[in-house]
Amino acid sequence: PWLHATKLTPREKLELVLGGRSPVISGEDSDSHFVQGSVDLTALRQILLHEGVPSETPEEAAALGAGICTLRGRIWKLLLGVGRVDAEEYLALVRRGPSCQHDIIKRDVPRTLKGDDLLAKRATPQRLTRVLTAFVWHLGGTPLPGASEHAASGAGTRGEGAAGEEVKCDGASAPVGSDGSGETFSYVQGINVLAAPLLFCMPEVDAFYALCELLRRGIPRYVNPRLAGVHVSCQLVDRVLQQLDPVLSQHLAAKQTTPTIFAFAPSLTLGASWTPLSQVLRLWDVYLSYGLHWHALVIAARVLLLREPLLEHESPLKLIGPQAWPALDADAALAKAREIATKLPPALLDELRVHMIASDVPKASSALAHLRR
Repeated sequence: PWLHATKLTPREKLELVLGGRSPVISGEDSDSHFVQGSVDLTALRQILLHEGVPSETPEEAAALGAGICTLRGRIWKLLLGVGRVDAEEYLALVRRGPSCQHDIIKRDVPRTLKGDDLLAKRATPQRLTRVLTAFVWHLGGTPLPGASEHAASGAGTRGEGAAGEEVKCDGASAPVGSDGSGETFSYVQGINVLAAPLLFCMPEVDAFYALCELLRRGIPRYVNPRLAGVHVSCQLVDRVLQQLDPVLSQHLAAKQTTPTIFAFAPSLTLGASWTPLSQVLRLWDVYLSYGLHWHALVIAARVLLLREPLLEHESPLKLIGPQAWPALDADAALAKAREIATKLPPALLDELRVHMIASDVPKASSALAHLRR
């Protein structure tokens, strides 16, 4: 109740919640005092959903340059469960130099979220390269032949390959990690796009640890060698559209506009392939609060919001193709996604909730229990 009873700004509310302090309201004038305790995640989620994170201040931007997380960065670290940040460990990984994934990282980095000048200043090619290289070493990567002649952000031979392709190095598969529940994950194209929003609101070291938690705990099946979870996400978007709007679904299928095409990139990147970045950050606030599966509902929501133009267009991919999505309105998409969630059968909602971490609902329940420990 204090969320609505106090006259605090969203920033003041968030700072109080992050500090483990909740107001105790007294009197009709909403005078309050504060009690210290653990972080109230329910209150935090409600603030993020209904009020959002306020615009970044110049002071926050300056502090980020000095190695201090922005308010959003602190919130994301909490929601991702980042409990430890070790600069020396991170630097030790970076100092190993380029790994066998260097060629593919070098190709991925320059095309990461082009077109946003502020993002380009924070998620620089050098920082992205270091974070991605450290992630490969974190998985147990092998050195690039002649790595001692390179720096972690240095030059290498441009590689080839498609998203989801297992990268080879001297005949060996790309390094693979595990979330501890049997699901494996590795470096795949698309992780560069997931790393960029983290670098936007956190220092480099914090972003590395946040990325590791996001991939290990949140979407391990999205970054396994075959991108199994991403393909399932596309299938689930298709089923949602069939359930809620069969006419539109059939029209898209007839025009060869399938979710495998239009939903693949926003699934793999949790919507970070959309623009503008400010709206993507708003989506991630909610995804990290209420569940990363919400991105599939948001993809379906955006399609439904474009229903009339899509039905009228002879080539719908020109409206929702990989490079054609219109500018994102996060609040409109989230509102539509919440409406969708109330109309889906429970079994489909359960599949949506678990598909990022396991191949079936019972297995996902076991995986979630393991991660919570």
